Order: sequence, then structure tokens, then C-alpha cells
Amino acid sequence: MYRAAFNGHSATITLLLESGADRELFDKSTGERPFDIAKDDETRKVIEEWDYNKTTALLEKRKAEILRKMEERIKTAADREALARMLITKELCEKAEKGDCEGLKSQLLELSFEAETTKKRPLVTCEARNERGQTLLSLACQYNRIEIVKFLCEHHKTCDDDDFSLSPGEHSWEYRVFKANSNSKDQKGWNCAAIATFHESKACLKTLLDNGADPTIKNSYKKSAIDLAQDDLDAALNVVKDKSEIRGVLEEWDNSNGSKLFGTGKVGVGGTGADGTVLPEEPLPKDGTAMAMQLEVEKEGLVEKTAGGKKGGKKGGGKKGGAKKGALKKKMSAVGKLAGKKSGTKKK
Repeated sequence: MYRAAFNGHSATITLLLESGADRELFDKSTGERPFDIAKDDETRKVIEEWDYNKTTALLEKRKAEILRKMEERIKTAADREALARMLITKELCEKAEKGDCEGLKSQLLELSFEAETTKKRPLVTCEARNERGQTLLSLACQYNRIEIVKFLCEHHKTCDDDDFSLSPGEHSWEYRVFKANSNSKDQKGWNCAAIATFHESKACLKTLLDNGADPTIKNSYKKSAIDLAQDDLDAALNVVKDKSEIRGVLEEWDNSNGSKLFGTGKVGVGGTGADGTVLPEEPLPKDGTAMAMQLEVEKEGLVEKTAGGKKGGKKGGGKKGGAKKGALKKKMSAVGKLAGKKSGTKKK
């Protein structure tokens, strides 16, 4: 669809649409649909005037055909179980996307009850993943389904409170079915906190952080929730998109944990923390080492250069300053040789 639209192939677009191609699919990085990149008005007209109800019907027909063929291939109990697992996972993921918390809870309870009855592992838990590797919690964060996020983060903590048949440290199947990992990652390494931050879902992010989510975990693009909460800037460093609200959730968590992730300067060394406290400076090198002598010489050189310049300007003391500068060079040379001997390298 994209290639045909970009090149203005109207007849090809019509054939694709009649075969079930979806004109509403969009590029995740740009948000563009085939209509947006169409070459000319004729191509855009073909896409715009297409009856989308036909696409919906064609997609449903295709899904039914796929399911029929999969059922035909079932030969063993294992095949039947694999198919059931796939269908249940799909249903749960759809409920998480749409925000159907009651439906999600009911289906997961059925799975835990079946496991308790048969004494077998449940077919699916809340850690079921879609084709992109996203769990139910991850999907709920993406679509800002705060009710589901709270439910998946907190329900398992109390579901065994009234079950006195369990031994200490033992958990029911309900606990195991409902226990969600707040740091689960998808195929691109995005954890739930990063997804909630990217979509600026403040309530979801706060709930995740309160339940053990780690905003410092980086995805495949080397970006964490902390990175994604920074303002978008243009080439002149002007703010293009202000993300102070979602960043405020992370800063509040940062302050309460004392982790200083939003401090100025080096993290944990010097500078000022997010709460205004002064962080400890980086330790100086030990006295007598080549590095310590180098720092001492550089400091003396700065003082002498300033003093010599002032005297030379007022009372003709430039010569005196120049003499001290020569002595300083000799001292620097000596330090360089000493550093070379200690490191075992030749002076370049």
C-alpha cells in the first residue's frame, strides 16, 4: 500500500484494498498512512473513497480462514493445547488494549480455577505476550488503561490472604496467574515504565513505580524512562515538546528514593541533587603522585600568570613574570618525565 501510494499506482491500490489491505495502518515513527504519502489527487481519491466496512469484513473472513486451516492441522492433544493457548492469549491482549478490566479478570480467574481443578499448569497467565512480545501490563500502559494497570500490579498481593490451606511461602494458582512483572520487556527491550513515559501516562507510570518498576532500564535504542522524559529540543535547543508533567512523576519517585537521577553535574559526584542537596566532590589524587604534582603545577601557573600580567601592566613587572614562567616550564617538564616513568610510556 505504501509503495503503491507513493508511486501513484491507483489500479494496484484498488486491487490491494479488494484483497483486504488496510488503509488505516500507519508508520509508527512518523504516524503517516498511505493517504498521507500518496503521489497525486487521483491516488488519494481511491484511498479516501474506499468503503472501510469492506476491509473489516475481509479481515474477519481472513481470520476465520486461518483458524479453519489451523484446526485442520491439529493431530494431537499438544496441537490442540497450543491452538487454545494462542486463542486465549489473543483474547486477553484484546481486552487489555480495550480496557476491559472485568472481562480480563473473569478470564484469568477461569484459567486459575482450571489449574486448581486439574492440578496442571494454567494454559495462560497474565504474562502472556502478543506477537511483539508485550505482556498484558505492557499493553495496558501503552493504551493508558489505568484500571488494568492497578489490578495487575496489586491483585496478586492480597488474593491469598484468606486461603488458610496454604503453607508458609506457598502461593495459590490464582496468585501465580495474576502476578505481573512490572519490568517485563517487549522484543525491542521497552519495559512498562518506558512505555508509560513515552505515551505520557502519568497515573500508569506512578502505579508502576510504586510497585517496583525500574525507570533506568534501557531499551534496544539505549533509552530508558528517564531519557524519554526529557524535553524534545530543536537545533537551537528550544523546547519543541514540554514533558515536565511526566518528568515530574519520575522526579518525585527519584526524590523519595534518594537516587539523584535528576541531579546536575555527574550523577553521584559533585553538583546538586534533585532535592537541592550538595553531592560529594570527586576525590583528589594522593599527594606525591604524578597527577597530584601536575595539578599543583597547573594551579601555580594560573596564579603566576595572573600576577605577572598585572605587574607588567602597572610597574613594568612583565620581565619578572616572564622569568617565573620559564621556571614553570622547567617544573612542568620534570613532572612530565616523572609521569612518563611511572606509566612506562615515552614522552610524545
